[in-house]
Amino acid sequence: MKTLLKILKWTGIVLISVVLIVVIFVYFPCNKKFEAPYPDITASKDSTIIAKGKYHVFGPGHCAICHSPTDKIMDVEQGKEVLMS
Repeated sequence: MKTLLKILKWTGIVLISVVLIVVIFVYFPCNKKFEAPYPDITASKDSTIIAKGKYHVFGPGHCAICHSPTDKIMDVEQGKEVLMS
């Protein structure tokens, strides 16, 4: 009986220690703040870059399918909006 109580005591101590360690490792990094400068981003007016972006949005990227209003669908072949009835 004493050995069973000893095993249960040490199992409880180990479990509580593991839980406390996990809580400490999860809780303390949450208050980190990272300071990073924003990069200077400018839109390009080059027609080849715009055409390449349009190709990726309507072509292999399929971005326009999800990133369009719900009452309109994008015709991927034409690159035009089509109203849903």
